[in-house]
Amino acid sequence: MVIEAGKQLAKKGLIARTWGNVSCRISDSYFVITPSGRAYETLTPNQIVTVNIENCCYKGDVEPSSEKGVHAEIYKQRAGINFVIHTHQPYASAVSPLGIDIDILDSTAQALIGRRVVSIPYGLPAIG
Repeated sequence: MVIEAGKQLAKKGLIARTWGNVSCRISDSYFVITPSGRAYETLTPNQIVTVNIENCCYKGDVEPSSEKGVHAEIYKQRAGINFVIHTHQPYASAVSPLGIDIDILDSTAQALIGRRVVSIPYGLPAIG
């Protein structure tokens, strides 16, 4: 699922080069995440990294996304969340410096993501 999601994001222009990451909770203690700096179009199952939610530890030579800590925090704080997609897609990247919140008007979209997309100040990556 993680590989297919990455490929679809790249195909639809929602990820530029290797920027962004995709993860999926696989148990109460672990999630899998895309590796750091690898093209989504050529990812293989052996390159997907299993990460411990509690301490961000992982095994193997493939380095997980530097955003693994952000994903881990989401999984820790929201037990009902099982999939996280983080992109640097062009439209959001263009709007983010404006620092404005975006009200979601469509009721179907509201059911999925809430009534508002909140803009927050820039922060450095790599928690954990």
